[in-house]
Amino acid sequence: MAWDTLLVVNFVQRFCGTPQTSEAIFANGVIGKLFFYMTSEGWSEIGIKSVSHRHALVDWSKRVLEGGHTVVPKSQTSPLLHSSENMRYPHK
Repeated sequence: MAWDTLLVVNFVQRFCGTPQTSEAIFANGVIGKLFFYMTSEGWSEIGIKSVSHRHALVDWSKRVLEGGHTVVPKSQTSPLLHSSENMRYPHK
């Protein structure tokens, strides 16, 4: 499974706030937490209230868990989000 832990941290920080939040995600293992954050209990734990943010996190988690691209989802309410490709290939 190819993915970037820093992208997960960045995604959660932008959607949910603080580094403390992202540290909690990795306390019990990333894979298990990704499954957990696809549930309503997971959304509550990290303080996601926006429906669009919930959908973005679920969709992104599914792609990561399926071994797909680790592209951080873009949101109209969070324009600073970027993809791993943009980070690795700034000339694109």
